[in-house]
Amino acid sequence: MGNHQSNLFFNRILREQSFLVINLARIIVSLVFLYIILPLELKIYKYLILIHFTFSMIWTIIYSFPKFQRLTYLGFIPQTLDILVVTIFVMLTGHINSFVSIGYVVIVVFTSIRGNSIFGKTAVILSVLFYFVSGILILYGKIPIVNLFGYITAIQWKGLWIASTLLLVALTSVNQAILNLRFEKLGG
Repeated sequence: MGNHQSNLFFNRILREQSFLVINLARIIVSLVFLYIILPLELKIYKYLILIHFTFSMIWTIIYSFPKFQRLTYLGFIPQTLDILVVTIFVMLTGHINSFVSIGYVVIVVFTSIRGNSIFGKTAVILSVLFYFVSGILILYGKIPIVNLFGYITAIQWKGLWIASTLLLVALTSVNQAILNLRFEKLGG
């Protein structure tokens, strides 16, 4: 019994450390994105990134208290804000032509690893939804198409549908693969 308790203790420490690393990475990414976006004249994006940075700082402090760690439903807040930030940078780097969409995969990986499988599934749905809706907003001229890398970008309905479908397939596959690995690890 002592060995089992020590394994649980070390697993808890590792989990808490991994959340600390993820939260610190969230702060660093926010700072990098703020640095990139500050010279631009796109105020709404600056404000959204600043909100993400502020929330990341607050979240890191709050999540260090065990009382809040038990409130697992709060985990939807940072994942949604992370997806929003990735979507902003997808829009700023050419949307359907952007390699930044790999950020969605990173979010799905980290959220799928968590104990509750609903986080990974929610990340898949929100990522594809944010990606598709932002594409629609660009198509209808509600958000200007921008490419920080300078090359010309154009979005058409057909490309948006294909890119969104591929994103859905990729994210669903990643989520399912991680869930399968977790299931095998548990001896299922």
